[in-house]
Amino acid sequence: MSYEIIHGKCFVKLEEDLFIPMLVNGSSNCYESIYTVRGMRDRRERHFSVWAKWGFDKEAKDFATRKQIEENLKKWDKTVREENLRYQESNIISKDADLTNISGLVRYGGGNINMRGWKTFIRNGMNNAKTIPELIEKGLTLYIAVYKYPNQDTIGYPKTTEEFFQMYKEAQDFIKKNPNHSIMVSFNDGCDRVLRAYKQPRKHTRVHRSELKEYFVIKNLKNGYYYSRGTRRGIYWNECESWCKAFRTKKDAEHSIKRILNRTFMTKDDFVIQLIDNSKNFRPFENI
Repeated sequence: MSYEIIHGKCFVKLEEDLFIPMLVNGSSNCYESIYTVRGMRDRRERHFSVWAKWGFDKEAKDFATRKQIEENLKKWDKTVREENLRYQESNIISKDADLTNISGLVRYGGGNINMRGWKTFIRNGMNNAKTIPELIEKGLTLYIAVYKYPNQDTIGYPKTTEEFFQMYKEAQDFIKKNPNHSIMVSFNDGCDRVLRAYKQPRKHTRVHRSELKEYFVIKNLKNGYYYSRGTRRGIYWNECESWCKAFRTKKDAEHSIKRILNRTFMTKDDFVIQLIDNSKNFRPFENI
């Protein structure tokens, strides 16, 4: 059974509330060959597509307002729930199944996508969208073309929003004279390069002890070790308090304990939150 894999998003902002909702997706049963430093290897194919044209309206353009995108989310939410209800009535899915799960759509790395996650995904795409000048600064190029499989004719490579609308109008005029053709808006760059340019930098929240007069740590009462960090591979502990993770507040430490409990068979009684006096080593940030 084939399904669609979502690899990422790369929305383009044309105006304050006008976007090209561009996605990177691909089929699970189609592969492509790529070249790496270790040689050639195969992977599941991926390509650009515009979510505004995912079957909502045959006459849909490649761009949409925030309001139109929100309306499409509501339509899709209703469609997904109705479809899952039919599956329940036919005993295709269980009675306690999540009615918001989107059938045939998964995120890269595994895992089903439900409507709550999809709405967050699309809204984050709008919030982090880049303008055409910002794309050019990062070395990315957008293009507009008209195509009729297997031929494609490029209209142009817009450098400003004004040029984009002008070229898109030219493409629309061409389509009126050649009704068997379609308009394509896409990147002239590879999917991996575009996603790297859109990748949001990680926010480092690690606390520097020298900035705090006191801080909190989590101690494991079973082995006497202190909580260091949690990763996908597991929970790490350290026998030295000065090398463990420090928390600004007790609430932050309690939040980390909840995350540990969700991943292990430990109980709350296995932990204690300790307050550490750091007044001797305290150095205000402005004096460092």
